Amino acid sequence: MKTENHVNVRYFENKLKDLDMSQREVSRRMNLHYLSFHKVLKGERKLQIGEAFDLAALFRVPVTEIFEQVGYPIPLRHNVPIRHEIIQGKVLAAREPVSIKVWDAAFEAIRNVDGGQVYLYKETALNEVSGAAVGRLAVVKLESGHMEVGKLSYDKLSGKYQLARLNNETVTLSDIKWANPVEWIQP
Repeated sequence: MKTENHVNVRYFENKLKDLDMSQREVSRRMNLHYLSFHKVLKGERKLQIGEAFDLAALFRVPVTEIFEQVGYPIPLRHNVPIRHEIIQGKVLAAREPVSIKVWDAAFEAIRNVDGGQVYLYKETALNEVSGAAVGRLAVVKLESGHMEVGKLSYDKLSGKYQLARLNNETVTLSDIKWANPVEWIQP
């Protein structure tokens, strides 16, 4: 059964070629049955939201690009202010407040001045580290109010979290108020 979406097969073929990967390898890396990705490309199966995020990470592109290429245009309706900037690996208050258009008003945004990307995440009122933040690029708020961005990991021996900052410096964090994964990267 064909879906109503129009998949840009050439886009995916070019991405696979650039990464020297097969459809089977993509399915394996996404923990899918080996025919699942093939069926998406043929229009016989819809790509699930979580799979789109996995594919975006694998291809190193914004998830909106994946949605567009499988025929799911994302309406960008909400202006979200960029309140923080990353300069030389440090998170600072934004010098010039600007906004970015996104599809969900619940997002917060941080601009990486050094790399040119904007990272979207969802702030939480809960004082906890999201399990989805560990092992991924994450935004971390410390008890002091200071924010950090980097790949978050948990060291079972010490019982502490470690953060590999964007400038490749690794720090141990013991005073985390909350941590959430970066959900979208806009180049």
